[in-house]
Amino acid sequence: MFGLSSNVVMLFGIIGVAVIIFIILFMSYYMNIITIANFAYPNARLKAIGNPFINKEKLLDLLDSRNVSEVLSKVEVEGYKIENEDVEFSLSTILITEMKNLIHSVPEGIMPLFDAYLTKLDVNQLKSIIRMKSSGVGKDEILRKVLPVKNLTSELISELADAKDVETIISMLKETELNDAFKTETYEPVELERMLDKYVYEKLRASTLKVDVDVAPCVSVFVGRYADIMNLKILIRSRKMGYEPGVIESFLLGKGRELAEWKLHEITLATNIQEIISETEGTTYAQPLKEALPEYEKTGSVYPLEAALDRELLKTVSSLSVEYGLTAGIPIRFAVAKEYEVRNINAILKGAAEGLTSEKIKPMLIAEEAL
Repeated sequence: MFGLSSNVVMLFGIIGVAVIIFIILFMSYYMNIITIANFAYPNARLKAIGNPFINKEKLLDLLDSRNVSEVLSKVEVEGYKIENEDVEFSLSTILITEMKNLIHSVPEGIMPLFDAYLTKLDVNQLKSIIRMKSSGVGKDEILRKVLPVKNLTSELISELADAKDVETIISMLKETELNDAFKTETYEPVELERMLDKYVYEKLRASTLKVDVDVAPCVSVFVGRYADIMNLKILIRSRKMGYEPGVIESFLLGKGRELAEWKLHEITLATNIQEIISETEGTTYAQPLKEALPEYEKTGSVYPLEAALDRELLKTVSSLSVEYGLTAGIPIRFAVAKEYEVRNINAILKGAAEGLTSEKIKPMLIAEEAL
């Protein structure tokens, strides 16, 4: 061919393949650099803000406060301006504002995850409306306690607060983007909450396919762990409430990172909490649940078990913030830790107001290290 020997042609072929491989590797490296660069500013901002109130020393310092006013002063230094007369509302406002700021600061490639995460906050507010309406709380009180987030706008909140009952609320929601959450006809608050939990998970799971490929591994680990932990919480609480296995299974979100569908089915057949924990043997969740079991057996409350699972989720996102510290790990940790911070502050303020000792409050807190 053109007077070239076969050896020369082969040499050119090898060089051509090598050049193509080099270009592919270079482009992959280049895209990684671009991804890291896109996360540089938002990650630096999030690190500067921090999540002080999942930190052991900070929480112990809050617990040492003499009264509510001292707690409020200490948290205000870290950016938590809380109105004493309505602590929960103030904390919810701060949380929602931070999450909205977060979604506007992160790179476009990870926005689908945080858009789904805002749905989680939407659902939390919607659950409050359903609970209050079920308890006969009036419109004015609902409007004072519920905040708009994403699909749950101020106008929609007002309309839902004006509804005569939960059945009317669900009918109204079926005319909104939240319609997909209500797949079966029920107006029982617990079952509605489980459907809403499943709706949130479906949004989170869908986001794993929408984020950029560079951040997908980190997002997938988080969403998988979230599913496992939510499923275990549902299993524990539903078994405590005496639901039948078939009903419990209908509440579950679907397979997670370690708990496959078949395993979840097996756990639904457990007849008590101890059996549920035994069924987790061989998973990440077995040891923390075993350690929390004596407190459950002592008090009869599932909260120690749920708190153990919350700490495991916090541990997961803290690990992700190290493994993926230049990209998606930092904002994911910030979002999850911010929710736990708000819970911790609320628990300490309530405990201080009720005159509880620090030893009574400690088990309610979710921290990165044991308190």
